[in-house]
Amino acid sequence: MAKQPNLLIPVNRLTKTKGRLQTFLSEEERIHLTISTLKTVIEASNKAGFITAILTDDKDVISLASDLIVIQEKQELKGLNEQINSALNEMAKDEIVIVHADLPLITAKSLIQLKKASLQTNSIVIAKSFDGGSNAIFLKPPKYFSAEYGPGSCAKHHNSAITAGLSATVIDPPELYLDLDTPKDLQKLLATEIGRKSPAGKYLIKIDAIKRLKEANFLDVRGEV
Repeated sequence: MAKQPNLLIPVNRLTKTKGRLQTFLSEEERIHLTISTLKTVIEASNKAGFITAILTDDKDVISLASDLIVIQEKQELKGLNEQINSALNEMAKDEIVIVHADLPLITAKSLIQLKKASLQTNSIVIAKSFDGGSNAIFLKPPKYFSAEYGPGSCAKHHNSAITAGLSATVIDPPELYLDLDTPKDLQKLLATEIGRKSPAGKYLIKIDAIKRLKEANFLDVRGEV
């Protein structure tokens, strides 16, 4: 019997991806950036030993993830949270990780640290983004979890875990701290050497994002590569 997946990556339709970057990047650029970070997340998951599942209804994403488990979104469900809660029922029952698809600095080590933090604290562990989101969540056990993604989701997830009688720990490891939603996020990535050397960083440099950010008055972006 095949093992059930224990890491979930929700992926929006590529034509809808990165809406808050649409005035800064073209649709083609946003799609390329999304695919770049998705590949980075998948590689980290595989190296960390997780069994990865993609949650999507995008045929192009499904073709990209042909060697992974695909959980297709259900048409009768509305919104990301309902889709995630439904997908969790098709996954492992002991422990599950939910990871955003747009984490350019994620590593296998950071996912392993997430699991270790759960073992050490005997709790759900939430990797907080710099804007208060939940970039990764380690669920042990997952059966009492209810997704509450959206603005301020880290606090919401923490409170809902406590309400369900579970312990919850919030961490902010640098590899999981940054997701790419806005030009400011791109600035944060490109302001560091490790960010510029990431696959997403290299692509953004290739399309002159540093120049664009400077022209948009993001003056702390460094130009050296």
